[in-house]
Amino acid sequence: MSKILAIRCAILLSAFLAAAAQADERGTENFERATLHFRSGAFEQAIAEWRELLSSDGLDPRLEVRTRLGLAAACQQMGLYEQGLQALRTGERSLQEAADRSLSIRYQQQFGNLLIANQQPREALAALNAAAAASETAEPAVHASVLNDLGNALAVGGYLSAAIDAHQRSLELARSSSLDALALASSVNLARLQLRANDSRAVQSTLTAAAELADPMRPSFEQTMALIALSDIERSVGRAAADEPPRVIKRADWLRRAESFATAQGDVRLRSLVYGQQANDRLDQRDLAGAERLTRQALFFAAQERADDLAYRWHWQLGRVYREQLNSSAAVAELEAALRSLGPVRPELRNGYRDSMEFFSSEVKPVYLDLVDALLHLADAARAEPQQQEMLGKALDTVERLKSAELQDYFRDECVVAQEAQATPVDRIAHDAAVLYPIVLPDRLELLVRVNGRFHRRTVRIDQAAVADNAVRLRELIQDRDSERFLPYAQRLYRWLVAPVRAELDAASIRTVVVVPDGALRLIPFSVLHDGTRYLIADYAVVVTPSLTLTAPQPLGASRLQALLAGVSHSVQGFAPLPNVSAELATIQSQIESKVLVNDDYTTTKVAAALTRGDYGIVHMATHSVVGETPADSFLLTYDGRLTMTDLEQLLRAGQFRKQPVELLTLSACETAIGDERAALGLAGIAVRSGARSALATLWRVSDPAAASLMNRFYQQLSARGASPVTKASALQAAQRSLLADPATEHPVHWAAFVLIGNWL
Repeated sequence: MSKILAIRCAILLSAFLAAAAQADERGTENFERATLHFRSGAFEQAIAEWRELLSSDGLDPRLEVRTRLGLAAACQQMGLYEQGLQALRTGERSLQEAADRSLSIRYQQQFGNLLIANQQPREALAALNAAAAASETAEPAVHASVLNDLGNALAVGGYLSAAIDAHQRSLELARSSSLDALALASSVNLARLQLRANDSRAVQSTLTAAAELADPMRPSFEQTMALIALSDIERSVGRAAADEPPRVIKRADWLRRAESFATAQGDVRLRSLVYGQQANDRLDQRDLAGAERLTRQALFFAAQERADDLAYRWHWQLGRVYREQLNSSAAVAELEAALRSLGPVRPELRNGYRDSMEFFSSEVKPVYLDLVDALLHLADAARAEPQQQEMLGKALDTVERLKSAELQDYFRDECVVAQEAQATPVDRIAHDAAVLYPIVLPDRLELLVRVNGRFHRRTVRIDQAAVADNAVRLRELIQDRDSERFLPYAQRLYRWLVAPVRAELDAASIRTVVVVPDGALRLIPFSVLHDGTRYLIADYAVVVTPSLTLTAPQPLGASRLQALLAGVSHSVQGFAPLPNVSAELATIQSQIESKVLVNDDYTTTKVAAALTRGDYGIVHMATHSVVGETPADSFLLTYDGRLTMTDLEQLLRAGQFRKQPVELLTLSACETAIGDERAALGLAGIAVRSGARSALATLWRVSDPAAASLMNRFYQQLSARGASPVTKASALQAAQRSLLADPATEHPVHWAAFVLIGNWL
């Protein structure tokens, strides 16, 4: 769980729970006992006490409401978000009976907090805005607390400036009212946002003032968590500062105070957290022996508490220590242990984090990449070819596990990889195909390619930022049809991604390159990479896949495929018309046996009926479709509404026991945002999530005539019956090359956007 979420909830309750016991003598002993448990961090005991109190008969409505608030906050601390929300929802009648304005505000506030934790930012923002408006004329403690939580909701929503303003107002109000505990929480939240805004001077000022609010004579759980958070923020700022020794002394003092409280309270979880933070400082100072000793202490206490959320961090940290000690074998063992601990708790950690995307990129993905790095070092150290190949194979297996985890995180569904395929090597399926893994590490780019049963590795000394910048610039500039400013970026990326392995590809007579892209490389069409003379598509059919283990390559069946063709050419729901759609669908229908739903026949109900009853190997949607940074932001336009990706998945899977699965899902007017890696991941995951064996989609909106022309030529190739079967990859390559050969459509803006995802056969 996010440290700051934990601090915020504890202080919210401590600001008003003491007054609750005065409302009704019955139950006050249980209430006070639960409150003490909560303040000391014993949340399970607090939950038990509050639940027992709620089971009492004839409980005063005001005390019941306060009890439900306490129970909800304790559930939030334990990651039991739905239970916390349920505790509030079932108390709405008592809230009305209590008729207490202050309690109503607190209720709305706690509801908003739980919605933040449960990754419902829009609903959380609505609840906390309402609470903030209602609390403007309330007591300063109430309004300051609500502003603090509103700042958190604004931060989650991406409103950084407004979030900083809310925390600053909360801090000023709390300080002027001598609410030191709340001022401390607001300070920590404010400092984190200032760090996110790269305002190091403001961060230092906030941290200095915040440290003065932590009274060493009155230690508490929330104050201890705040000290740990301050240390963490200070470390992030101090890494780039010249006066590191004074900062180290300051952090060491904060962590000693935290250690003293944790030891006095017998709180093994807090002790684990403190020792892990102290070890992190030692690692930064290159005291590797001290870092190892303290990390092992942190692991010991995490094991006592069975706290996998902490254990994974300390195994990961110990792996980094061993990497610094050049002990790659020990590093691999610890990093594997980190992933084993992370597996069962990752969904809960993600849910409780303010920004689940940030959480994955900063707290999950680096564990996998550190393991890949350690395995590559073992490959370097291997004396014999078989051992080297074994380590490279393990590195690729780790990359595949990372890809599955990324898709699970994007779709918020641990079952998204339920259809995981047996990882049959590509070269056993098609001898003229190779798989390329570009692995983007912080300090370099590693290329792993499997050709003819053997792994080849090449290292390119270019950092992560340069790779990302060039990918984004290529994606931006390629969409300017009147310019060739994209070419230097296409050529640079070719030199980094293809040139180092080109000799191996050509020696094996490779015709299809299957790319498993990473990070910002998901944003680009690999077909447009340029060697200075020609595009990559001129030499290879190019396919992308989010994960090879989630791809089950199988050739198209010998029987003629049936297609469901659906689209809208009119302007509906504020979207621009697509005038060539009717002609596009008619042309495809002339080539493949099809059912057509166009314009007012293309309704959500009729699409659902067709997909449920029909036996279609191809589903072609010629309509506006948007893939956003979350599945909730992604949809296909119908004449009368929208199909979400979840809707589409359910419809396509509804016929999974029919004669054949959907071989190809085509989205011919799809678009993803420039620079949005999450949206690109979502696009790559469409085939996996929908159950289709492959998907053909566009990275950006292509001109209507060009899209119709390419689709016509693609299906012409696909439906051809020759001596050897035509693969989907080669059909797309031929269609793209035909547009490239036409002076009217030779610019890659017309043809490069089309990407084939998944099964290419």
